[in-house]
Amino acid sequence: MDVPAKPEVADAKPEDTTKITPPAATVPPANEANAAVPEENKNSAPESTSLPVIPAETVSEETPTEAAKESAPVFKLDSEEQKRAYASGVGMAKNIEDQIAAQKLLHITLDKDILVAGMMDAFNHQQKMSDNDVHNTLSVFDEQIKVLTAAQNDKRLATSNTYIANFSQREGAKKSQKGFYYIVESKGEGSNITDDSTVAIRFKGTLIDGTVVDEPSVQNANQIFRVKNMMPALRDTVKLLHAGGKIQVLIPPSLVEGTVRLEHPVPVNSLLIYSMEVVDVND
Repeated sequence: MDVPAKPEVADAKPEDTTKITPPAATVPPANEANAAVPEENKNSAPESTSLPVIPAETVSEETPTEAAKESAPVFKLDSEEQKRAYASGVGMAKNIEDQIAAQKLLHITLDKDILVAGMMDAFNHQQKMSDNDVHNTLSVFDEQIKVLTAAQNDKRLATSNTYIANFSQREGAKKSQKGFYYIVESKGEGSNITDDSTVAIRFKGTLIDGTVVDEPSVQNANQIFRVKNMMPALRDTVKLLHAGGKIQVLIPPSLVEGTVRLEHPVPVNSLLIYSMEVVDVND
């Protein structure tokens, strides 16, 4: 009587009770391709500076950012063309971030994931809205932004005018011929300050809400200026002081543009408030 052949069975290994396999649901679909990669390839280090590939089994609910990294395109930045392309992408993203931040002030919030999906679909010619629908949607959106922005600017101007009116009622408040408002808190002592003087000053420029928009390049340090090179509002008012003098200056919204050199533009109809102290004067 023939005995049936036994099926081939791989050598049994002791059960590894220390290994915890994450549930399948925690592995994003985008990583399924990695599951087919031989183990020896998964553990090998990349030969270039390309983004590393993360094995699917290491991705869990606790590290969602790793899954995002894995789905990102692999590239290098070895040539000038590659750097230009990458820099252009960074610049576009920062512009979009600025727009999103500005829209938040209008109580408009855009879903970043959907925004990026729309961009990728457009690049891949797989957009889920017709060109006509996109045009109509953006036209309505632009009109809403214009209306909300105008209302916000009007409100900011009214707030600025109220602040100026209250400041003007304070003891010692004056208005210069050019339209700047100021209060000399202390005149200081020593020689007069002229356009040709060099001054070391401490200063800070803020919005009404306290947001700092201008200060020395090194925080809490003095900054040295040739008076003739200072912005008009500070150039005219610093000459009212001597060493040790302090002054507060208001720059009305109508005078901000063209007279204030700031690294970043301030919102339309903003009032600027400067506090300035003269630490030293050299003729």
